[in-house]
Amino acid sequence: MAFVARGRQLEAIRANPRSRAFLRDVMEEVVQVALAQGVPLPVGYADERLAFIDTVPESMTSSMHHDLERGSRLELAWLSGDVVERGARLGVATPGNRAIFDTLSIYSEGARNEPAVLLINKALKTRS
Repeated sequence: MAFVARGRQLEAIRANPRSRAFLRDVMEEVVQVALAQGVPLPVGYADERLAFIDTVPESMTSSMHHDLERGSRLELAWLSGDVVERGARLGVATPGNRAIFDTLSIYSEGARNEPAVLLINKALKTRS
């Protein structure tokens, strides 16, 4: 989710009630897809993972966020995209993962797909 909230670290996401709820919903979708595939996850697994996230440093962010900031290709298809695909195949709704996948798909191939305004901003940053 840090990659969706561009420029935001994990603390900003987990401290905001709406983004925290979205993060938990996205994790619950992953759990439901896993359960539908027969992966034996315990009840409350998404909540356990959210509790773990509360223990990591405030400045933490995701590798995909770093890739996005560098203009590198994103592993989007293998993360949220895979959850969406598996969910569709198994009849499990994945609207949160779908939102992440659809929103970030314009960046999935890296900088060459970035909107011009972002490329210009990056160029200006490197000059200063």
